[in-house]
Amino acid sequence: TRQRPIPYSAKTNDPWTMAFDVYGVLAASANIILLIFTSHQYESWTLTEKLCFFIYLEHMIFLSRLLLKVLLPELPRNVELLQLKQEQQVHRCLENIKVQQDMDTSMFRENRNEQIEVFENDLLDEEEIEPTLQLGESANVMYQGLKDAAFGAPSGGA
Repeated sequence: TRQRPIPYSAKTNDPWTMAFDVYGVLAASANIILLIFTSHQYESWTLTEKLCFFIYLEHMIFLSRLLLKVLLPELPRNVELLQLKQEQQVHRCLENIKVQQDMDTSMFRENRNEQIEVFENDLLDEEEIEPTLQLGESANVMYQGLKDAAFGAPSGGA
C-alpha cells in the first residue's frame, strides 16, 4: 500500500501565483487581439495600424498592472510587522528564552513628587494609517485634467 505524502507548510503560493500571472497575461493578449483583429470597428484600418494599436494597448495594460503591483503590495506593512512579532514570540517560546527587563528603576524612586507621563500607546510602535479611497475627489481631478487637456487650459489651477 502507498502512503500519502506528509504535508508541509509553504511561505508563499508561488507556483500557482506565477501560473495565474502567466494565464492573465495570455488572456489579456488574446482579448486585445480579438478586439482589434475581428471587430468590425477596425475593418478600415491597415494591418500596420492594427499592430501598432495592439502594441499600444498591450503596453498600457502591462504598465497599469505594474503600477498597481507597486502601489498596492501583496502584503500590507502592518501584516508584515505582525508576522515578524509572531515569529519572534514563537522563537522565544521554542528556545525557552525568558525576557527580563534589565531596567534601573532607582531614578523613579528618587523623584517621587515628579509626575510620570504615561502614554496610552507606544510612540515608537505607531501603526500606519491606511489610505482611504475618495472616488468623488478622484473623479473631479480626472475630469479637470481631461478638460484641461481637451481645451488647452494650463494644468494645476482650480
